[in-house]
Amino acid sequence: MLGLLVAQQDDHWKQLQQWMEQLGWTTSQVPTCALGRKRLEQNPDIDLVLIDADTADDFGLVFLRLVRSEPRLVRVPIIVCGTSIDHVVAMKYGELGVDNVLLLPAIKETFEAKISKAVQNGKPRVLVVDDSPIIRDLLTEFFRLERYTSVLATSVDEALQIVHTQSVDAIVTDIMMPGRTGLDLLIEVKHDFPHIPVILITGCYGRYGPEEAIAMGADGYFAKPFHNRELIFTLRKVMGPRARPQGSPAPDRVS
Repeated sequence: MLGLLVAQQDDHWKQLQQWMEQLGWTTSQVPTCALGRKRLEQNPDIDLVLIDADTADDFGLVFLRLVRSEPRLVRVPIIVCGTSIDHVVAMKYGELGVDNVLLLPAIKETFEAKISKAVQNGKPRVLVVDDSPIIRDLLTEFFRLERYTSVLATSVDEALQIVHTQSVDAIVTDIMMPGRTGLDLLIEVKHDFPHIPVILITGCYGRYGPEEAIAMGADGYFAKPFHNRELIFTLRKVMGPRARPQGSPAPDRVS
């Protein structure tokens, strides 16, 4: 996983960077929010942003507003870190959509817990089900650029095993596959996990139409070839808005 640190290098941030690397994170650091925004827009693989509240200028607030208003970036978890964050400041950041705040110097266990909580609310996991490796690869790269994590399956049975053992936020599945079809997957998922959106794609439009698919519970239907922008628009719509942390983030202690 890749973390972006928007901060000047000092002992506090060296410690946070070391702790992240011990957890298996790769980190990248920039000194200003202007550079942070540029890096975040250019790199779709960033999974978490940490911002130094002590050195962020007014652009820091602009940065947060821009990130939370951009559909591609709205789900990227953000933790604001600083040496003088009180409840009033924490409330302000909460209103801007920050996932959590961290007082410095930090306690390692607290830091790890906040990171774990933040990434749980991060990139959505989309299960892509298609027997064609070309389609799987194309959708995986497209979803990566849109800040989604793809989980891949080549058959309905494999997809059902994933759904029952892993957390997924949505499913995009082909209809016609060897053995069981995407309609079979739709029926079982909606029976066992009705909250998971299922979008169907097919190259056999004449055999399975959108009316039948929607009547069976599909949240979207696309005939190949389809426009990726339409697919991502539908995916965002059926998944709903980004889940916000409950209440305003509270500092781990009051300085």
